[in-house]
Amino acid sequence: MGVMGLSDLSSALNFPTVDVRRLLTPWEKCTSVTTGPVDETVLQTMIDRDYDFAPVFSGEPSPKNLLGLVSRARLEELVKQNWPLTAGDPAIQKHEVDLYPRLDLLLEAMAEFPARIVTKERGAIHESYGILTLSDLNKHALRVVIYEILAEFEMVLAELVRATWGDAIDWVRRLPEDAQARILGYWYISKLDGVDTGPVTGATLSELLRAVGSNREARQRLGFRSRNEWDEQTGRLPQLRNRVMHPVRPLLLNSDDCSQLKNELRVAMELTQRIRSALSS
Repeated sequence: MGVMGLSDLSSALNFPTVDVRRLLTPWEKCTSVTTGPVDETVLQTMIDRDYDFAPVFSGEPSPKNLLGLVSRARLEELVKQNWPLTAGDPAIQKHEVDLYPRLDLLLEAMAEFPARIVTKERGAIHESYGILTLSDLNKHALRVVIYEILAEFEMVLAELVRATWGDAIDWVRRLPEDAQARILGYWYISKLDGVDTGPVTGATLSELLRAVGSNREARQRLGFRSRNEWDEQTGRLPQLRNRVMHPVRPLLLNSDDCSQLKNELRVAMELTQRIRSALSS
């Protein structure tokens, strides 16, 4: 049975926790609003900096005075209608996230609502640390966590290729000529330098995936019935790795990206488990 035939096993996978303190914006650095007439200067700052949400305080900006988060769209509406922002405004949100959530649960939460109050424990918004928004998930600290998952997957995938072919180059010969030249050239130079780690060390993630996908026995050991099924499940992983490795490019732009990232990481982690099991059997 292939991956498509399995239920979502995210809860059974050992997703790492994320230190949200390394991602959040602390209250003292936030562009915030207070109850009463909306400060149009603050609203313009939100527009200029493309901030979608701001914390609302009933007095000076401190956790003890925090009421929740309000959207820029709501503030614009209040200014247009010449209405004040009140403590009971139904648009004030109190969505939370813990300090150390599991990565999959964090992505689920941000897909559900893109701005969260970071609290030590549920319901304790008056002992909170700051705001976490969808854009904060593009910070380097989260990329490090994701990269570790992908690096582990790539390492066990290389082990599987070694176990399947050894130092034979049959799988290399199935790649485009430029890839063959690069992989075999790297291997040859490494041997001249006294280091012989086999041809896999010169291969990219895409090429390792293609090697496993081209071998029926290797695919079946991992539970895939066809090459198409393998390609369908793993095809996005090289793109994810490239996005993670280019920190100036946004990793997540919207809630759909959060859901997609969670699914891609689930595939990588599930396959890591399957490969380890196949290698140990």
